Amino acid sequence: MNNLSDNDLKLIEGKVDETLNENDSAQFTQRLNESDSFKEEFELQKAVIDTLIKSNQRDLKDELSSYLVEPRQVKKIKTSQLLAAAVSILIISVFAYTINSNSSSNHAELFQEHFEVYPAPPVTRGSKNLETRVEIFEEYRNKNFAKAIKVFESTNIIEKSPLYKASCHLKLNETLKAISILEIASSSEDKSISQTAEWYLGLAFLKNNQLKKCKEVLNKIVLNEQLFHKEAELILGELGD
Repeated sequence: MNNLSDNDLKLIEGKVDETLNENDSAQFTQRLNESDSFKEEFELQKAVIDTLIKSNQRDLKDELSSYLVEPRQVKKIKTSQLLAAAVSILIISVFAYTINSNSSSNHAELFQEHFEVYPAPPVTRGSKNLETRVEIFEEYRNKNFAKAIKVFESTNIIEKSPLYKASCHLKLNETLKAISILEIASSSEDKSISQTAEWYLGLAFLKNNQLKKCKEVLNKIVLNEQLFHKEAELILGELGD
């Protein structure tokens, strides 16, 4: 960036950011036509920004700003420093994205490994017991989970309907809805329901990548030796610290 003034740097920054007024635009054009150094610096900075945009890393532009143009603090910045900064930030960003992506993928696989829909009870045609009537669980057994939810919502007198509905939502990737249902069900006075709900709640947090909450729930299950405590211990072992 030999022979570039503070004003040159401001013009380049303004052009890259598309913030030049009419007068500044005229100055920019004049400097671009008369100075090879000015033109070289502008093309370099524009190329860096274009690369970031194409890489879906436009938000990194702010991080690069300290390297691109700081006319009030640094009058001259070596081209090699600019390129090194851009490359370093891109590498770090891609690495962080890859780690987070792989981590989320592993958690999804762990969820799939341990999740099974809450089993429907044995059914009997013509039974007077609502929970064992075949039509109540027909959609659920046929894996028509969206329709099954509507059936369970219309027959809320089924004591364990929250567990069935939450299972449906988890299968439909409606994790937040499942979490909402399970958090309420985990307070049930029926230990069988509350403990089962906590197990599914831990799985739902895992599916939603809420690891802190997932570990809190699973640790409670293990500590109190509740239902599914062995399965919870296995997941905790996989998640580590």
